[in-house]
Amino acid sequence: MSIQFDAIAYARELEAAGVPKDQAEVHARTLAHVVSNCVVLPGDLHEARSEIVYKLAETKAKLRSEISETAARLGSEISKTAARLGSEISESESRLRGEIVQSEARLRTKIAESEARLRTEIAESEARLRTKIDALKDAAGYLKWMNALTLALLIGLIVKSSFV
Repeated sequence: MSIQFDAIAYARELEAAGVPKDQAEVHARTLAHVVSNCVVLPGDLHEARSEIVYKLAETKAKLRSEISETAARLGSEISKTAARLGSEISESESRLRGEIVQSEARLRTKIAESEARLRTEIAESEARLRTKIDALKDAAGYLKWMNALTLALLIGLIVKSSFV
């Protein structure tokens, strides 16, 4: 839809009103240019609006499609990553369990070796103590015998000196 503007009729009206012919023609051309290039008609606005609405709907559909594709791709990547990480976790758990079992075995071996060494040391200490106790018993018996002999000699000396 276009605006109907008659520049020649407008120039004649300006001349009739007393505007010089040259000025009236310049006014008419300028106004014709403004009307044809700068004025927007309601039909033009409706057409532009329809085109904008169409392009927005088209863009919206395209964006939804891209979002769906991206969501699907990311979902797939997340699933793959989760599976890979789950596998890595399982492998780590297995490896760590193996290390724990090995550590327990080494510790049990060390404990058993320490127990055996301590039992040997205890047995050796007990044997040394028994030897010392036996030696002390022998010494105690010897001392009793010596004390008895000393006592007998003293008694004998006392008795001898009483008769002399």
